[in-house]
Amino acid sequence: FQAMLGGLAGHTASFAKILEMLKDTERVDAYRRAIDQLGASWSDSIVVDVGAGTGVLSVMCGKRAKKVVAIEASRLSHFLRKVVATNAPNV
Repeated sequence: FQAMLGGLAGHTASFAKILEMLKDTERVDAYRRAIDQLGASWSDSIVVDVGAGTGVLSVMCGKRAKKVVAIEASRLSHFLRKVVATNAPNV
């Protein structure tokens, strides 16, 4: 997800927090492990990611679920669209 970092520069209010979360590899890997473990039964499911932010979790869920609905109300929503379009067509 390193490629995501450059596109966040215009969002200075929350940029530091988002950057911190994306760089926290322990946290991201923990989410990935949980989604991989629990997502094994999601092949026919629709997952809803409310407050999707950058789309990191939406993309991870998209690899397991039939469809993911990613919802983001902030200015990050336009960025979220680009991330999921590139990484997870079923989101």
